[in-house]
Amino acid sequence: MARAANRRRRRGGVVYAVVLDDKEGSLVFRFRRKDLFSDDDDPPPAARRRFPRPVAHFPRGYYHYVFHSFTVSGKQILGVSPFGATVVIEDDGRPGGSGAMRAGPELGTTTCQPILLPIRDDMVLVMAYLPQPAGRSNFAVMRRLPDGGGGGGGWRVVPVPEPPLGGPGDYYCRKPAPVVTAYMTIGRRTWVSIAGEGTFSLDAGGAAAWRKEGSWELPLHGQAMYVRELGAAIGLGRGPGPYGGVVLWLCACDVEARPPVIRRSWNETFPRELVAAHSQYDCPGNLVYVGDGRFCICWVAGVEHDRPETNDMVARTAVVTMAVRLRRSAGGELQLTKLRYHLMSPQGRRAYFVQPHIP
Repeated sequence: MARAANRRRRRGGVVYAVVLDDKEGSLVFRFRRKDLFSDDDDPPPAARRRFPRPVAHFPRGYYHYVFHSFTVSGKQILGVSPFGATVVIEDDGRPGGSGAMRAGPELGTTTCQPILLPIRDDMVLVMAYLPQPAGRSNFAVMRRLPDGGGGGGGWRVVPVPEPPLGGPGDYYCRKPAPVVTAYMTIGRRTWVSIAGEGTFSLDAGGAAAWRKEGSWELPLHGQAMYVRELGAAIGLGRGPGPYGGVVLWLCACDVEARPPVIRRSWNETFPRELVAAHSQYDCPGNLVYVGDGRFCICWVAGVEHDRPETNDMVARTAVVTMAVRLRRSAGGELQLTKLRYHLMSPQGRRAYFVQPHIP
């Protein structure tokens, strides 16, 4: 009886995905977790070929996607545009339903390729992928108002000071562009790695002051997550690609070490056979944690790139998702226990899962 109750409880979760489409603009989709995972004694879910009806749709604007950065906070989906506008989407959870949308607070500044990182269920850090020089605001915190009312869709923006970056270097020793390479939350603190600068942490709920953790960078790509029950930070690390270049696969990182190091990696989580069959290009990846040691990984692969009318360029893309599960063995080693592919086919150039806050 308890096992059945736990199974029903686990099936109640949802996972959100964002697709940036060259024609349609930005689309937000909701998947039931049971469509991506199944219990050990259940038959595997059928491979999904079509996306469900989007929860939200933002048509593409002039030369840019109006909204392309999203995160989840409770039952709300937050979106931020590069020009400082924000939107709040209320998802009622109805199958096939579209969420009610309202304007959120203005950030008050433009943000180059904004990144959204949930800190708590009522707090989100907004940061620029490519921080601009001094005098520009590159970081801010969005906080939900206690009663959910007021202007700004029930949210307000709190400015955050800039981390102590060292500058571009001199004529003989130029630093790389200060792009954000990896980020995650550990307890109350948010960790952000910036190329050529190191890793900084911020307690956004406290004094909102940056602390430099070290001149090293997290050996991961994009958003990672510290999973307390696994005792490690899980993310995507870099490895050699099948056609040269670099690809991403699942890694476990020891963040207690200085500098942090990769303790375990699973190169089988990169879909080499799908890439070999569909595209000769390396695939960007994205990772989301949905609880119980379960992760979803997402890639966008080029397909139909051998048409004469397209000069062998990619004519269509497909979203490849993978469901995996990590567990500790009796000896304490992390083991990959599930591996399942789903091939979906939107006309999107980029797709990613949205990571909610991990308590």
